[in-house]
Amino acid sequence: MIEDANMEQISVMIEVAGPQDAQIMAEIKFENLMHRVKIGKLEMSKQEIERARVTEESVHALSEELTHSNDDDYYLAARSSGGVVGFCRMTWRPDSNRFQFRQFYVQPKYLDRKIGGKIMAAAKERARHSEHAPMGMFLYTGDYNEEARQRYEHWGFSNAGPEESKFEQRCDRKIEWIKMILDFDESK
Repeated sequence: MIEDANMEQISVMIEVAGPQDAQIMAEIKFENLMHRVKIGKLEMSKQEIERARVTEESVHALSEELTHSNDDDYYLAARSSGGVVGFCRMTWRPDSNRFQFRQFYVQPKYLDRKIGGKIMAAAKERARHSEHAPMGMFLYTGDYNEEARQRYEHWGFSNAGPEESKFEQRCDRKIEWIKMILDFDESK
């Protein structure tokens, strides 16, 4: 059980998402991005915001991805009695013998209620017991997102080093995407 600021208890269960979840997942992603823009934690141009908006086409594309999920590429959804409240995507990367943790979003009204930690714990557990016998997991986080890096470190990830970073030009500035790794043999 997770308690919110109003002492309301929220029971959360993590399971593989299906095509029926596409609409709410697309909405959660957009709401999360706009929340981060509003509080100054993410820069997005007007064009980027327009591309991120939920459309019939974006929901259909996500529904197709969810329809074709398998053990190599799937989404985990955090569900409460009110429906999906957060999710992540896990993608097998055979070149590194690791799963990539990506597309991690929680509805803004449920932030800071440990839902993200429950999603991460479920992602680790499912990946650890995969038929691929992975070495671990990895993710990328932007250089601008110190709070996320600290959270990932708390969850057992470490910076893979500058040689593993990627760079992208966005909104008149270059973003460094920092690769963080988690080794299963060393993690909890």
